[in-house]
Amino acid sequence: MERLLYFQGLNCYLGCVVNGARLLGVAYDKAMASLWSETEFKYFPVNGLYLTERMMTDLNKLGMQIEQLHCNSAEETARHLSTFSVGEWMIVGMDAFYISDNPFYKKLHGTHYFLAAKDQGSALRYMDPTYNTATLNISYEELVAHAFDIRRLSVGEASNLNSNMYQEIHEVIRVLQEQTITTQIRECKGQKQKDAELLGKYVEAMLNNRYLYAHYLQRIGKHDRYDLFYQPEYYSRWISLRNGLYKLSLAPDYETVIEQVCTMYEQLIDDELHLAQQILNDHPLSSS
Repeated sequence: MERLLYFQGLNCYLGCVVNGARLLGVAYDKAMASLWSETEFKYFPVNGLYLTERMMTDLNKLGMQIEQLHCNSAEETARHLSTFSVGEWMIVGMDAFYISDNPFYKKLHGTHYFLAAKDQGSALRYMDPTYNTATLNISYEELVAHAFDIRRLSVGEASNLNSNMYQEIHEVIRVLQEQTITTQIRECKGQKQKDAELLGKYVEAMLNNRYLYAHYLQRIGKHDRYDLFYQPEYYSRWISLRNGLYKLSLAPDYETVIEQVCTMYEQLIDDELHLAQQILNDHPLSSS
């Protein structure tokens, strides 16, 4: 039985990508090495989220290939599924309302992703990284009827992907010092108040990257020394910031909420700048 990498709080699609890379034998952790400094996120209309583009690019360099198969009808979905071999992995997007093992089954609609592979029988075995469950089954008929997105996972030619932790930290400091999010937040008033919702989704992408970068630090043995990324309160503050932006998009007293959200963000950035400088101080040659 395959073991899952479990990231509490991580977006379900990213959880599938990382675990899919691991199942394929791709050195996925190398693709996380520069995620702290990433600010250019890609917007995915299918699930209404910003997601890392940098990790996807680097995973591709490492040999992971993700092919999107459109599911515009049940017939098209069935045709795509017929091209998969037994044991070949795919990422599947479905409405959680129709996934019998999901906590929101027949309770709440919402996009959800999981990893699946054809089995010998009429069902597909699947794993759900969001809930850390690895021994589940879903019928072929259910998937054909309700899947809105299928992505074939495969391995292709890999190239070298070099990373330097200290170069990344220099970039982190530059990006954090030059950030303009507080300026954008202060513009979320009047006719632009609804822009705060998109900023909330952008902040969630930043949060997802920090979950992944924390895993990278752990993989290279730096988690004990640089523990900010392992403090539950740190992530709670990011979540409060995201929720504050969603509140701002609707709040009648937006001026008050703007100040609260800006303060939360500035304090988080100050803490991250302090950590980044600590990392450089521990490696004096990196400052040159």
